Amino acid sequence: MDLKMIKAAVAGAPPQGSPDQQFEQGFFQLAYDKLQSKLYNLLPYMVGFEVVNKASDGTKAVGVFGFKSDNGQIIYVPAFFINGKVKDLDVMYSRNNNQFYPLNEDYAELFLKDDATGLGGVSEQSRKDIEKQNPGADMRDLVFPPRTGRISYASVIDFISDGDDNIKAAAWGLMNEYPEFTEALHRFYNPEELAAALKPVEKVAAPQSSVEVVTPETAPPELKVKAMTSGFAVIDRRKEDAKSRYGILSYTDKFTNPAQPGFYAYLTCLGTLRHGLILQPLSLYANFRSKKQLVIDLQAKRTGQCYVVPEGEQIFVREAYQIADFGTVHKLMENPIEAEPSFSRTYVLVNEQLKSTEPFRVRMNYQDDKGNRRLKVEPDSWFGDGYRWKDTNQFDPKKKDTYPITLVFTKRESDTLEYRGNVVYVPKGFKLLEVTTSNYVSVPWSSTDTEEQRTKKREEANAEEERIKQGKPGKICDLTSFLRENGIFPFTVRSNGSEYFANVGQASKKYDNPLKAKIGMILDFGLDESDAIELVEQVSELKPVEGYFKIAVTGDYVHTLQDEPESYNELGQPTTFGIPYQSVAPTDHYYQGDPTQRGLASTEVDQGAWGGARQDVNSASQMAANGQKEIFDTSAIATISKYVDPTSKVINYLPNFVDSLDKLGRMLFMIYWETDKFQKMYGVDELPELIELIKSVFRNLGDLVIFLKRKFPDVSINVNEQDTSEGG
Repeated sequence: MDLKMIKAAVAGAPPQGSPDQQFEQGFFQLAYDKLQSKLYNLLPYMVGFEVVNKASDGTKAVGVFGFKSDNGQIIYVPAFFINGKVKDLDVMYSRNNNQFYPLNEDYAELFLKDDATGLGGVSEQSRKDIEKQNPGADMRDLVFPPRTGRISYASVIDFISDGDDNIKAAAWGLMNEYPEFTEALHRFYNPEELAAALKPVEKVAAPQSSVEVVTPETAPPELKVKAMTSGFAVIDRRKEDAKSRYGILSYTDKFTNPAQPGFYAYLTCLGTLRHGLILQPLSLYANFRSKKQLVIDLQAKRTGQCYVVPEGEQIFVREAYQIADFGTVHKLMENPIEAEPSFSRTYVLVNEQLKSTEPFRVRMNYQDDKGNRRLKVEPDSWFGDGYRWKDTNQFDPKKKDTYPITLVFTKRESDTLEYRGNVVYVPKGFKLLEVTTSNYVSVPWSSTDTEEQRTKKREEANAEEERIKQGKPGKICDLTSFLRENGIFPFTVRSNGSEYFANVGQASKKYDNPLKAKIGMILDFGLDESDAIELVEQVSELKPVEGYFKIAVTGDYVHTLQDEPESYNELGQPTTFGIPYQSVAPTDHYYQGDPTQRGLASTEVDQGAWGGARQDVNSASQMAANGQKEIFDTSAIATISKYVDPTSKVINYLPNFVDSLDKLGRMLFMIYWETDKFQKMYGVDELPELIELIKSVFRNLGDLVIFLKRKFPDVSINVNEQDTSEGG
């Protein structure tokens, strides 16, 4: 291209050789090199370049490339000269549409090949070829439920009745166009049923929000002064029990592992608290140390229910509490002389200071020649899943002896055991406490029981076994699960001096200033106004506030506190669930054509949309004539489904995306030209990150619009034209 001819075309060009012209020529050369590397398809339509604004000191200037297509589209591409360098060319401006768009070849093609608001030229592919690239609807799930896999025929009347207005309109259109289809429907359904099914879905008015935040402009007279003073006011229609609460404490930090035996409230596997006696037993074998702990559930229905906590596992308890009359209770415990040999009863020895032994069962009880009471006992054996007796495995051909221990009860004053081989000398003060280390509950069968009585007894025993399992000591994760099930989540609110960050559970919110943080605590997390103000005012740059939230979910707001928080790369771009950020949308493997070419029209329900329905209607009518209702229903549903418009939502959303593109482009323009002001707002160090974020969103949103428009080429990207047409 002849650059002299381009320069000559610029209106109001300064005289040859002037400083302004030299500056403009240099600016043009630098910007043109950038433009050439950016895209090629705009260059043949260039009509000129002009510097439209320049700082008096020559440190910055803005110039504009002008383009005019054969169909009358006028495009401007701004270029910014800042401190001797030309910024990247990222935006293009359509004078016809009065909108900004990303500067790339796809958008250039939209304007240069045809009218931006039209359908584009006729596609090189036929409609039949395009339809081949789209998979047909799979209707098998109508008769094969994916959960059960059992055959079940659907009802066309239920399908229409439960469907949205698009389905109802499609069914009504088929009935109007094809009388034989209507006649087939009447073979199985009366007019009243059809009329009820075709009735449009009633629109339900949205319920009034239970919490409303008003500004000084929107506040009612009685709240006007408060809103002007605080910046906002709250209209709260909730009851007190429907408001979230927070506490500046940590439940989990209150739990410790007991260092001494005693009476504690311990954490169960359900995350609840139960009162228990925790013992740290001594081994009955010489030169062995018991590394297990015993938890006796004092609230269990079965007396002496005991849980064995193996080595390496912790018991989480609250503060120990004292039993004032434990000495009296201890005196009532079983004396050694009273213990009878048994294979079903298990004991531990315990004194008033809660020194104890590991569980055992009594095999022999007698008095020696010196008058000392002797118990020949068999300690439990630990097999990983609980205490078991070694002699219970009658099928083990290599079964070993259980190594019985003889306990000799003396009058020695002490709280330690004395070991001599397999004889253990027990000092004065130890008594027997019967415990049960098994979860099993025996059923009291009777020969006179009926089958119903036997079933009831078994169910009661199973229920008791389940309650016993629920009392088993748990972990901190069990407490966390219990709190979450009851709407209690850990929270942290922190600040960097200007912005506020709230983390509740795994959900996170960011607020730009204290005012928005207070409002967010009310609207996002359901706090009362006074609690929200108090919480935010406690936060400082060096001191975050941590605790627990009791979430009250009311109204139409649903808290999503379980979502995995996004991580961000160095440019602030999100990475969710391990999937990295993508700057370019993936291509659609169904349609690879030119987005500016004319594709399939939207499947609106009108008289011209039923061209391919004849064969389907004939098939459904034949099934109806043969009296095959189930097959007719399935065929009719398949026919209606083909002519339901699935594009309305995308078509409605696309103009909003285009409008956002325009705003992002304008913001990028302002940042390039008013750099100093933005540096004061966001700081010199953070401005490059802001620019990169806006450019990234601008590019990706532009790619999304192009990607969506490939399927709907008749959708306009001129938001101003759409507003005009809607207003007319």
